[in-house]
This record gives sequence, structure tokens and C-alpha cells, in this order.
Amino acid sequence: MPDERALSLVFPVGGLHEHLPFTRQPEGTCPDVQNMRPHDPGTGRSRGAQRPGLSRHINAQVNSTAAVQCLDRFVTYAAYSGANTLDTRTIKGIAVAGGTIKTFTSSFATPTNGSTALASAAPVIHSTSFYDDVYFADGTNTKFYDSSTDTVSAWPSTAGSHPGGGCRLIATYRNRIILSGLASDPQNFFASAVGLPGDFDYSPATITSEIAFAGNSGNAATIPDKITALCPIPQSDVMLFGCDHSIYQMTGDIAAGGKIDDLSTTIGMAYGKAFCFNPEGLCYFFGSRGGVYVVAANSTPTRLTGDKIDERLASVDLSDTLVTMAWDDRQQGACLFFTPLDGSASTNYFYDQRNDSWWKDVFADANHNPVSVHLFDGDTEGDRAILTGSQDGYIRKIDITATNDDASAISSYIYIGPLYFKGAANVLLKELQATLGVSSSDVTLEVFKGESAQAAFTATVPSFTDTIIAGRNWARHPRTRDETLFLKLSNSVASQAWAMEKIDVVLRGTGRRLQRTFG
Repeated sequence: MPDERALSLVFPVGGLHEHLPFTRQPEGTCPDVQNMRPHDPGTGRSRGAQRPGLSRHINAQVNSTAAVQCLDRFVTYAAYSGANTLDTRTIKGIAVAGGTIKTFTSSFATPTNGSTALASAAPVIHSTSFYDDVYFADGTNTKFYDSSTDTVSAWPSTAGSHPGGGCRLIATYRNRIILSGLASDPQNFFASAVGLPGDFDYSPATITSEIAFAGNSGNAATIPDKITALCPIPQSDVMLFGCDHSIYQMTGDIAAGGKIDDLSTTIGMAYGKAFCFNPEGLCYFFGSRGGVYVVAANSTPTRLTGDKIDERLASVDLSDTLVTMAWDDRQQGACLFFTPLDGSASTNYFYDQRNDSWWKDVFADANHNPVSVHLFDGDTEGDRAILTGSQDGYIRKIDITATNDDASAISSYIYIGPLYFKGAANVLLKELQATLGVSSSDVTLEVFKGESAQAAFTATVPSFTDTIIAGRNWARHPRTRDETLFLKLSNSVASQAWAMEKIDVVLRGTGRRLQRTFG
């Protein structure tokens, strides 16, 4: 009797893995996948499912078709509004498109002096919230938004001299505003006095630990590399400086005995907001030479993509591609977005922290690629989401319930395999029985074959095709045979989403593999 073997194939939660030969695809990983997740967004269960889609946060553009250059939010507080509500805070978003500043909750409003207040040609504008105001760094202007008067005004100067509108990087750290990114002085940074965003007096008459300071004020503060990112670690006394080819850490305040140390002199950080933090304060970032790293305070960076998808990320052109990252609390992972400034299509990625795995994402429309991202932490479930400021002027959100990218279908698929029979020349897929989630949409199942694992994976014409439906399906008998097989599951229909439980297969070995002895 021919040898037979029954297998239960589960979803490869290890994600995309392209490091080893096709014949040695690590167990629990896959050679290609698109728009899938190892946890079902609808149930939270560890099973394969289509990723969440995008929905419009507001069904209107910020400023016509101008790209959304900046997203942020500010919070104000009020008394109880009733006996049955704890709604004591008001959270408003703030967006910039075409240089115009607008606030929003359910619709957009232009504050006084908000129209064309900032640089309309800047590809991206960075901001930071400070108390209930928002300050901007656009490389040209020195402006801030005052929420108490709903007015955009010139940055106040209460002492010393503001470092200038040429700054393009901004952050809040230890109750100070930190600025950097001057084209004429790129290795320098400037810290306002504690609690006083208009005070940049580095040598006041009275010296205290709360005075302003700058990176060129002494050896203790010097950073010898061009600063590309400002990264205050949440809930800590540490701020990271991402640089062109290095990373530095400021511990405490220079004005209060703090210090700056190097964490790496070989690994740099991509420009802008190409980083995010998980709830434990780990910093995930895209390196200046490609690859994604993770770093904690007082430690050296660790590469996360080196043995999985590193080659995919090596060719990113950082001169014309904007890289942004955001931590998704709901999906428990990091979103990595690549947005070509010419508006062309791109491939994005998601890092699943629970499985240490990578997942390829492609939006249905290149206009959906974000120029700006912001984790909006509202009170309601629908307002706790990652907002993306898109190239077509809309603000969208990663919507855990959405089955489309806006109104466009999500094209999702995964390859499972390779399937072969050890010791046999060929493998026959004798029987196949798939089980999908009970609410799953239909899925196209294809079987590809080849005389090697790579040949089977790259085959373009399936040897067997069928449609599988929700729940437990009846058994199929593909009777397809070759040295190696791959299964592909896919769906590209609008307003549909699917989830996989398992696929039971019966394999039969046919013929004996040629043996050769080398003497």
C-alpha cells in the first residue's frame, strides 16, 4: 500500500519569512501573505483573518485635495455634564493640509488665523501638544494653536531668542518643548525652560535647573551627528535622539545634571515620525539604512527584520519616501507605512508583537497611504483608533469593524506550504477539508504544484481551484500530484472578510525519491 499521512494545517501565525530556501520554509511561517492578521479582528482569537479595513473618520476633506501634512490632538476639561456620564474631558483633533490648520471632532472648523498659517509646500509638518495648546515645526514658521481662544498665533517669546522657524522636528519632554532640524545646524537641539514654551534664555540672571538649554551649550549636551528624530520615551526620564547614523539618549535634563550617551554609533533612524512606542516604552523604529529595530532605554538596538523580511526593506529610497509608524493597541503591534511623495503605490507592513511576526499590507488605493498618523485616544471605542492623514485630503482610521478600505475591496491572500512527502518522489493531495469561521465570507482555494518548492510557489496556473464557504466544508479530492505543493487562500470581494480555522489534508507519497551516495 502507498504511504499516506493525515495533517491538520493551521494558519501560519509566524507570518512572512523570506530568509531560508523555499524547501526549508520554517514551520508556522509563509512565503507570501497580503492583508492578513494572525488574530481575528472580530473575535480576538488566534486564527488567520483578513486585516481591519479603513473608514473615513470624517466624510469630508480637510482642505480640498491637499495632503494631510499633520495630525495631532488636544484635551480640555470641564465639569460633569450629567449624573449618568463621566465625560469630563473634551478631545479635539487638529489637522494641517495645504498649510491650513483646522480642528475637528465630527466636522472641521478653521480657527482664527488658521488659513494658510503654515508652509503649504512642506511634505510633512510635525507638532506637539503642550498642555491644551499645539505647537508646530514646519521649517519656515513659528506658530502655535491656542485652544482657549481658538486662535493660531505667532510663537510667544518671553525670554531669550526662539531658535527660528527653520526647525522641522518638535517634541515635548519633561515639560519642555524640544526643537531640532535646522538645515543650517542639524546636529543641534533647543529646549525651552520648564513650563515656558516661549523662554529660550540659556543664560538668565538666575540659574536654576529649570532654565532653557541647547545642544551646543557644552560638552555634556553635544550630539556629533545630524538629528533626524526626537523620541521622548513615554513615562520615563529618557529621550532618544535618532540621528543620521547613530542614536543618542538624554537622561534627565542637561540643566539639572542630566547626561547624553550614545546607544549606537552605526545604526541611525529615518527622518521624522518613523518610530513608535508600545505601552511598555519600547521604541520601534525604521533604520536610516533600512530594517526595523527595537530599542529600550539604556540598551543597544536589536534588529527585528534581519532574518525575516530585511531584503524587502533594503531598497526603500528615504529621499522621496515618507516613513511613518504607529502603535496599534487593539491589534497589539506596530504599523509601518511607506508613502512615496509622488503618490505612487507602495507596500506597508504590520509587526505582530504577540507572535513576533511580519504581515504585508497593501491599501486598495495609493491615496490611502498616510502622510501623517496619530493614535487618537478618545473615550468611545470608535474614537480609540489610529488616524491616518491621507494624500487625497481625507482623515481615515484603522477600523476594527471595516471590511473595505474606504469603499474599495481589500485583496487578501496567504500561501500555506510547502507540502511534500518525505522519502517519496512526488506527493499526491488525496483529500482536503477546510474549516473557516462560521461568519466567514467565501474563500477561493487554489493548489499550485511544481518540481521544486520554488517552482510550486511561483506557478501562475493552479492545478486545482474551488470555493470554500463558512464553517466546516465537505471534503474535496484534488488528486493533484508533483514534487511539492502549495495552497493559496484568497478573497478580493468588496465588503467581505474571512477567517480560517484549519485545513485537514491527506497526502500520499508516490514513487521513491532518487538516492545517491557520494564516495
